Amino acid sequence: MSWLTPEKLLELISLLNGKISSFVLGTENTIDDAIWAVLKEGPNHPDAKKLIDTILDFGEDFVLGTKSELDDAIAMPFFKSIRAAWSIPDND
Repeated sequence: MSWLTPEKLLELISLLNGKISSFVLGTENTIDDAIWAVLKEGPNHPDAKKLIDTILDFGEDFVLGTKSELDDAIAMPFFKSIRAAWSIPDND
């Protein structure tokens, strides 16, 4: 994918950020505003680890609750890598 340069990727991220921000701010829903603020700031936000842990717990429970083993093999390592990268323990 030679067309996907780092500069183009940054442009895409900026465009998506603007679109998501506009949508979230236009919903008049304070919950999605709070979640978006945490996700935008990333691991530095005081509530980031708690929010990401909740999202990961939901994803892990869903994946483990399916009959397919393929999603276990793909999603669970992905969830684990997010936990490791952001130092988010799985305290279920």
